[in-house]
Amino acid sequence: MNGQVGGDLSRIANLLALLLVKGESQTDKILTLTAAGFSGAEIATLLATTPNTVAVTVYQSKKKAGKRSKKQPAKSRE
Repeated sequence: MNGQVGGDLSRIANLLALLLVKGESQTDKILTLTAAGFSGAEIATLLATTPNTVAVTVYQSKKKAGKRSKKQPAKSRE
């Protein structure tokens, strides 16, 4: 019985995750689900893609974010 409850909760979590990202771009879906704590394999399964696609998307996003933060001017001290 406990195995069934765990499986049911997992399905509910997956459905809620898909509702959370409905209408977003693939990149935004991946980043939102990553931030929600889903693993790359779980995200790949939910979005019918590969774990490699998920990993590359997350990597590229972090790389872009790093470039943006380096371009921001230093705040003046007043």
